[in-house]
Amino acid sequence: ASPAYLATHGTPQVPADLAQHRCLSYANFGKSVWTLTRDEETERVGVSGHFSANEATTLMRAALAGGGIAMQPTYLANPLLRSGELQAVLPAWDLPVMTIYALYTSRRHLSPAVRALLDFLVQRFEGVPW
Repeated sequence: ASPAYLATHGTPQVPADLAQHRCLSYANFGKSVWTLTRDEETERVGVSGHFSANEATTLMRAALAGGGIAMQPTYLANPLLRSGELQAVLPAWDLPVMTIYALYTSRRHLSPAVRALLDFLVQRFEGVPW
């Protein structure tokens, strides 16, 4: 969330507080229920807001403009968190991990193009902090 949004609306202290905030959500995920975890504890919170989109940078721009709280990928949010343009909300809580899967028909007849793509994906995403 932007510092201006949090100054006006307050900062959530526990996940349940998110239900009282304008949350910027992804339109393609249907009903917005955000799942947060901390150690062995899991909280599922129904969130709502006046704005949803199907693209991450659109939601990021809305958050920067003070439109509410957005749940964003770390790689996208980190530069803005470091610069102070956005502030982390509930930093002790973790968001769901999203994974990438590559499906292909057979290792025996793997084309060079598919092999190159798989090698690139492994090299690009191996060990990244997000």
